[in-house]
Amino acid sequence: MSKKKHINEIQYWKYKTKANNSNGYILYLKNIIENIFNIKIAKKKNFLSFNEISTRPISKNLIHLRNKLLVNKIKKFLTLLNINTSEKKILNLIKKHDKVFYVKNPVKNNYGGIGFNNSLFLFIFLNSIDLKTIIESGIWQGYTTFLFDQYYKQIKKISFDINFDRIIYKSKNFEYCNYDIENYKFDEKLVPNKAFSFFDDHVSQIDRLNLADKLKIKYIVFDDDLDYHAIHSDGWPSIPTIAMLNSKNKYTSLTWKYTNRKAYSKIQIDKKNNLLKKYFYITAPNISRITGYYHQPPMSFLVRKKKYE
Repeated sequence: MSKKKHINEIQYWKYKTKANNSNGYILYLKNIIENIFNIKIAKKKNFLSFNEISTRPISKNLIHLRNKLLVNKIKKFLTLLNINTSEKKILNLIKKHDKVFYVKNPVKNNYGGIGFNNSLFLFIFLNSIDLKTIIESGIWQGYTTFLFDQYYKQIKKISFDINFDRIIYKSKNFEYCNYDIENYKFDEKLVPNKAFSFFDDHVSQIDRLNLADKLKIKYIVFDDDLDYHAIHSDGWPSIPTIAMLNSKNKYTSLTWKYTNRKAYSKIQIDKKNNLLKKYFYITAPNISRITGYYHQPPMSFLVRKKKYE
């Protein structure tokens, strides 16, 4: 694995060409400046899309309208995951998330991480289920760690990453593991039907699903769950993804271009023994027209069915 690059060595795909020298030199200088002055440099045209904290509704009537529309969307979303809750509770959680995201948030510019839309679904999902363990693989700046610290009761929390250099928020409530989750020995105290795992580590999602299934973890969330046609949008896609496993299509040879680099993949996905039959599987719906924020890479939620617990 490559700790300097924040990601594991890839198994299912490769870049054919290296980044050109000028880009490499610019990135080198960018990293030096960021480390010296403790700042984050982003392209001007992308800045607002990753700095949503500074752009939000203020009028009570606008917030009321937004919340009313969100309640309907989120209620349907949770129902499809077989999670029962009231509209009143959803509304209260939306209001709490506003404070968490806009006011308490220690990561003011979560460039490369999740934004308001996916944060909202993740926050409400978590606070609608009964848990004893939260497992996070892929920390980046620590926003999701912060979000998990907002869970309504004190429980065991474990966080994995091969590189902690970018962390802004570090929790006193988490057990931090500076290595891949595959190397962790989960003890017998893990209660699978009250365990939640979040994967944003750019490792094959199917491999991660196999691990979670082996542990019989009930609640699983995958960020960047891209289907075949969208993998070019991610500089380090976690293929094969859950969306590919769920797709009616089946491709074994793929090529795409990300910025100035060409990538290729040869993958074999076994769909005969599809693990998804054990789960309710839903991707968070697009709420951009309600929140005003750009639609983000798909975040998918899985809930293990009772007969497979």
